[in-house]
Amino acid sequence: MLNFVRENKEKLKWVLWPVIIGLTVGMLLMFTTTPAGEEAEIFAEDYVAKVGDAEISVNSFRSNLIMFLQSRENQDRNDPETVKLYGRIALNQMVRTLAAAQEAERLGFTVTDAEVNQAIVESPAFGGKGNFVGAENYRRILSRIGTTPEDYELEVRRILLNQKLQSFVTSSCTVSEAEVAQYFQDKNTMAQIRFVTFPFADQYAKVDIVDDKLKEYYGQHAENFRIGETRQIDYILLDTEKLANALAKTIPEEELRQEYEANQESKYKEEVRASHILLKVPQDATPEQEAEIRQKAEGILAEARQPEADFARLAAQHSEDTGSAQRGGDLNYFPRGRMVPEFDQVAFELETDQISDLVRTQFGFHIIKVTGRKDFDFYKNIIARSMAKERAEKQLRTAAEQAQAKAKESKDLAAVAQEFDAVVETSQPFNRENPDRSLPLAVINELMDLEPGAVGELQQIPRGFIIPKMVKVIEPHIPAFEDVRTKVISEYRTAEARRLATEKARDFLQACERGTDFEAAASNFDLEVQTSQMFNLLDANDRTKRILAPLAEPGAIASRALSLGQNEVGGPMEDSNQMVVFQVMERQQPDPALLAEQGDELRREILSQKQDRLFRAYVDTLVRDAEAEDKVFYNEPRVERILS
Repeated sequence: MLNFVRENKEKLKWVLWPVIIGLTVGMLLMFTTTPAGEEAEIFAEDYVAKVGDAEISVNSFRSNLIMFLQSRENQDRNDPETVKLYGRIALNQMVRTLAAAQEAERLGFTVTDAEVNQAIVESPAFGGKGNFVGAENYRRILSRIGTTPEDYELEVRRILLNQKLQSFVTSSCTVSEAEVAQYFQDKNTMAQIRFVTFPFADQYAKVDIVDDKLKEYYGQHAENFRIGETRQIDYILLDTEKLANALAKTIPEEELRQEYEANQESKYKEEVRASHILLKVPQDATPEQEAEIRQKAEGILAEARQPEADFARLAAQHSEDTGSAQRGGDLNYFPRGRMVPEFDQVAFELETDQISDLVRTQFGFHIIKVTGRKDFDFYKNIIARSMAKERAEKQLRTAAEQAQAKAKESKDLAAVAQEFDAVVETSQPFNRENPDRSLPLAVINELMDLEPGAVGELQQIPRGFIIPKMVKVIEPHIPAFEDVRTKVISEYRTAEARRLATEKARDFLQACERGTDFEAAASNFDLEVQTSQMFNLLDANDRTKRILAPLAEPGAIASRALSLGQNEVGGPMEDSNQMVVFQVMERQQPDPALLAEQGDELRREILSQKQDRLFRAYVDTLVRDAEAEDKVFYNEPRVERILS
């Protein structure tokens, strides 16, 4: 599991376990505050994922994501794509932690309350050994990263279970003397290179796309375009979407309201969408200072209530909640109990588009405008659609089962479709590697075994129910040139660009081999020379360190460079979509005498890496098994909302 995090360190420059327990983050927690606009949003009784019956709470997920984002540069932390990327990595890690914790409990491992308390008390984030900050400060620190003591301590317990399981699973790992010697060489043999690159993309414009060349390439590489056995079906479609659309219009409003009221607490929670303008009042503000801030807030409120006022513009201009100010003050939808009580009460009393009086909370003065409301009027079309779809599926399943029996007997899909007011459609040719996108992969897997002319079992797809008949089996073949012309063009262009880039790289290499200085040759070829850091083979293969940035796949280049002497030139070597030529600037060999001195430390490093790899593979298996048994569930609507 730790290995998983290391592999994603460039994307995820934090380690989830220590962040949660706070064992290695120093005093980061003490100075971390919840991003602006989120102070009051500590969720309760909600989750982002489950493994079995155990939940990963919204609080735990958000606090870990907040911790990470607070550690990023400003340009990253507000980037929506960055938030989504790291949010998914964090959630994946938390699911793995939970799955491993459950396995630890199944094997009989336990974590006592005393062990949890000890981990927290000894955390530098909370004062360290003998200097615990106290219960009140502990709760305050957790509140500032958006979580509760209960959620935090549950995560600590799960992580301690992980640690016990990891110790058990990896207890048999050993390290040989040969491994230590090789690791010593790999770690202490160092080099530094300078290099130039020849991107394929620079050559694309030079590639002439003419049919004669394309057909020649197609003929020489025909096997690249071979298609495996494909199949094609006709199928009767009983369209639940069509029937549901019709049924939705017939459901009485009284039934819709009954469904709404019966499930209001679970499925149809009342929510409002609000924007706000916040003027903060410091906790140590004097009465005079608070009065001055109130006066300023009243002036903004008066402006906001003008008929032509633009609330979003005013929020962007005046609000001190910088997170929501960037969105025109928008806080999105939230249920009762999400915000601090004073804010919550006013927001749910306002009508849509109504602006509140000043609302004083622990954060300062708010001006609230409700911009949307999820009530019965909001949900009734959703409820009608849901009820209609359920009824349509139930109604059509019976008809579909009858139609399937008749189709199996007669093999005449058209006649059966006409009898049941359905339609017959034809799929695209498909196989497992090239599916028809309208058919789920599970359905395609079953259809691949259907004999020609046979009518298959009833299948449910998003559109409704289908009764398939295999009408054509197309043997493996190489398609005609015209059928794959677009693919041929793509492959040909890349192949020619690679050839042209390689030729240019070889010309450069030959110039260096004839005695031209590397820098001078680069100048003659109008190339930029880039210089690496000093590296060893381990660093070069560690993608998180980016020692040879901007090279994408530096391992092979580093290995070759480490085999050359100082000032020797190597290449051209392919790196992703470019060719590279390099020169060794400096070369360092390790002192063999240091092996004995460093041996114990190296052995510990190797052992730790082996244990990490073994435990990662072990947890991979746990998660795959849980997913196969449908024990892993992601609350995607909640995750998407948090990450947006």
